[in-house]
Amino acid sequence: MIMNPRVPLFAGALVSGIALAAAPAMAQPVTTITAEAIAAVDSSLEAEALAAILKGGIADHAQALADLDARSISIPELEYRGQGAHQPRVRFLDIALEGVEDGVVASLAIGRMEVEDAEGVAGSFGPFTISNLDLGAVLALSQMLPDASGTPLALFSAADFGAATLTTPEVKCSNEGLQLGRLVVPAIDWQAVEGDDQRTQEALRTFFSGLEFDGLETRGSACKGMSEGEEGLAFTLAAFSMDAITPGLWPETLLTGFDMQVETQGDIGRVAFGTMTFGSIDYAHVLEAAARGLEDSFENARRFVPHFSGFSITDIRAEIPDSGAYGRMRVAIDGFSLDFDGWLNGLPTGIVVELRDQTLELALADSMVQSPEMESLTRLIVETPMSYRGALRWDRESRTIALDSFHYQWGDLAAFTLSATLTGASDTLFSYEESAQLLSLLALGVGPMQLEFTDSGLIERMAEFEALTGEADTTPAQLRSQLAKQLVEELVSDETTPEMAAIAATIARFFQGGGTLTLSAVPADGASVSIHSFMASEAEPERLFDLFEIEARLVSGSGALD
Repeated sequence: MIMNPRVPLFAGALVSGIALAAAPAMAQPVTTITAEAIAAVDSSLEAEALAAILKGGIADHAQALADLDARSISIPELEYRGQGAHQPRVRFLDIALEGVEDGVVASLAIGRMEVEDAEGVAGSFGPFTISNLDLGAVLALSQMLPDASGTPLALFSAADFGAATLTTPEVKCSNEGLQLGRLVVPAIDWQAVEGDDQRTQEALRTFFSGLEFDGLETRGSACKGMSEGEEGLAFTLAAFSMDAITPGLWPETLLTGFDMQVETQGDIGRVAFGTMTFGSIDYAHVLEAAARGLEDSFENARRFVPHFSGFSITDIRAEIPDSGAYGRMRVAIDGFSLDFDGWLNGLPTGIVVELRDQTLELALADSMVQSPEMESLTRLIVETPMSYRGALRWDRESRTIALDSFHYQWGDLAAFTLSATLTGASDTLFSYEESAQLLSLLALGVGPMQLEFTDSGLIERMAEFEALTGEADTTPAQLRSQLAKQLVEELVSDETTPEMAAIAATIARFFQGGGTLTLSAVPADGASVSIHSFMASEAEPERLFDLFEIEARLVSGSGALD
């Protein structure tokens, strides 16, 4: 869908709040400013001076504004009219400043803001309230006061923006409100550093080292648009929130109740989720490295990696139209998460990844014949819920890395679980020196391992599909026997040790009758097996019986121990 290039600006302004109030008035050169009936009570600036400021004389009165005192100032209406083809018009209604002391406004209230232009843009925003707005800080941030470069400036302590609507010929957006916490921004003269990479980097470091923000929350955002080709997009977002920004830490953000629909050639696709959480990002060490003048090179890349805590999303629903003859695909995921437990030298020391109940559904078009074999394959591969979870955790004290139950679940048909431990994992495994890191990797050992397989219907579903496709006319019992026989033929020979033959026999019984098969391997020396020896056994699997004490245990589908 192609829209007027102004649409993203309007939509972004609608969500951002602060830019919302400023952008329309600054979008075009202003030719006419009207300020009616200014009433100033106990003000250090007379109404005439305030009118001159509002009509463009800010620079001439900057210091007086920064030192402003007033019991109250009220402006019933303030209007800006721009020039050019768009003829923009912005009106602020019922402006009230209360308790102004040394340029700090205890309360600024605006009843409503209205925008419109000659091309069909119209919007209404408000009411607005801002607490403890520091006019001097705003002027310093705008470089209209003597140099305050690098100084953290507290702009306001809180802000509340009321409901908003914005309509253009292509899109209509609305928002139920936005609340902002205290905002502190370092004063940076960005024009002075433009074009100078080193000074720009120093300015960015200063900015993010001093940035503070007590968070935000927005409610009930929605947009709907349609292009000339009748292709449309619509989305709703129930809420968006962000925790506090502190120097060196970007906070966790949360999106709730997102639903987006895209219409293409009369077909509607959809993506929705219940919640989406972006974890916090710690970049204090990045600022420190930059302050020390550390070169941002390949060798130092890990020193500049921000520490991300993770990401999660719940209740995902999607419908994907297919432009061909196969119809639609529906996706449902109960949840997905990726968590990093800790960081050391630019590498995570713990990773947990989880996907819960992913299902796919194919809704074939009328032109596709839904054959029995297609239905069987769809149920086997597509519609069966899939889940998995895996966790890697490094423990400094025990010098181990635990693969904590990597688990894969395929509906009620099958499951697989792997647990393992690596030993000898010292701090040098995370060293910045590649040679030391490589030596640490080679010094790792393989500790106890356990694999668990569960078959509670997978073979039966495979037999059903093979029978429908005509590849084999076998019953589930016959297919199980065939698989068990093939396994024994591949694993057992005249040179097979009794231990390996016993393991193969247990696995064969698992294929014959299903149930849960557990394979456990404990290092023969009671400690660990070197990573080199373990990798060498890949070419000679029988060597595993020299390195590990291996046991196979089978619990049948009925729960009996075999």
